[in-house]
Amino acid sequence: MSSITPQLQLTSCTTATRPAPAPQPAANLDSFHMTLAKSYPKMRAPSFRPIRTGPTTCDVHYYSSNLGFSPFAIALLASVARGLFGIEITYEQTSERGDDCDHDIFKLTMPER
Repeated sequence: MSSITPQLQLTSCTTATRPAPAPQPAANLDSFHMTLAKSYPKMRAPSFRPIRTGPTTCDVHYYSSNLGFSPFAIALLASVARGLFGIEITYEQTSERGDDCDHDIFKLTMPER
């Protein structure tokens, strides 16, 4: 029986041009889910796309084929930030999946370093 070690790293939010200085625990979640999918081929993994919006803020675009998981996913992200990285983040949902948007968007605010 093999053990899977999460490859979560404390990295920066990203933009198209350069990394941001603020810590972003969501940065490697897609890679982590791809690793899990190798062991669970029927898994429908979500996708998290963090985009820097300020020195201590990110918008996290959450894509999932599983309806109703967004509150759980973002609360879990806050728990990971606290438990693994020792930072408290606050979040608010700024866009909800619906007729005019195919995914959820959350604004994350992290402490200044």
